[in-house]
Amino acid sequence: MKQPYREQLNNPLSYAVTNDDLTDFESFMDWVTDIPSSQPGHPLYINKAGITDREIFINIDDFLNDGKVIPVICSIDAYVDLSAKNRGIHMSRIEEAINKFSKDSFPSLEEYASSLVKEVAARQEAEKAYVFLKGMAIVDRPTPRSGKVSSDRFHIINESRWEKSLGLKQRIGFQAFNIAACPCTRAYSKYCKVQELSRIFSLEDVNKILNHVLTFTHSQRGLVTILTDKTGSISTRDLYDTLSRSTHLVFDLLKRPDEHELVRRAHENAQFTEDVARDTCVEFLNSHGGRLPKDAYLRIESKLLESIHIHSVHTIIEGTVGELLSQLESEAGS
Repeated sequence: MKQPYREQLNNPLSYAVTNDDLTDFESFMDWVTDIPSSQPGHPLYINKAGITDREIFINIDDFLNDGKVIPVICSIDAYVDLSAKNRGIHMSRIEEAINKFSKDSFPSLEEYASSLVKEVAARQEAEKAYVFLKGMAIVDRPTPRSGKVSSDRFHIINESRWEKSLGLKQRIGFQAFNIAACPCTRAYSKYCKVQELSRIFSLEDVNKILNHVLTFTHSQRGLVTILTDKTGSISTRDLYDTLSRSTHLVFDLLKRPDEHELVRRAHENAQFTEDVARDTCVEFLNSHGGRLPKDAYLRIESKLLESIHIHSVHTIIEGTVGELLSQLESEAGS
């Protein structure tokens, strides 16, 4: 039975057991050990309390191949807000919420996140709940020249927030590995032989040669990420298509013709990390900007693991769709 003085209990471990407690000992034990519901030492509101680094498998529809399902291993961070009147949250209830959906299949990661964040809020009786997911998926893709099937790793990202007064808001993201070739070295290697060639050929012929020969440069593997508000019909496939059109995504399986094709493309369209971020942003805005509200959030990240330097390079573009479109419109008008 619920004790009438429960709300006044500051330290359950100092409570003195009475004969009345023994009449329904199971209820008494349930009450006296509910430490999270006791009063905190300092009545401060907590914005987020929860668990992190929880990993599970879920199944979602393959975003590249219709009719297939792919397993995704997800790292989960899940939180709720906590009243100033309660000492802690019930951690086990978050585990119960995660376990509830662990055997189910979902059309997408955002559908799973939507179900999970609402379940976490309900079990904790919270005003707000948050779920942050990063899932690794292995997806089959045809290689660029030979058409062989390459099973490649991608990361799908979801940030979900549920509020009792506002409902559900989500951001979806996608992360992929890419290759980028340095434009500086390519330009240097193109023109460094001009003097030598000019002693053998006319300048007209030299320029023809330079324009027909793909010169060398150093290249590096990178990681490119796109994150945006989940509004309208924007999907994981849309994010993948944006990255595949704006940079050079790599493959695990490549035959020699595939290697040549990928390296050739990367050298012909050499990109700084700044170029990758800008090209990705413009590609997304041109393809999907009109389908999003102007206040929708967009974030692009490009990180390159340098091949001739010890450091890595990192570029971020972020803002609302309206702000970024205004920049492009200003550029076009100038």
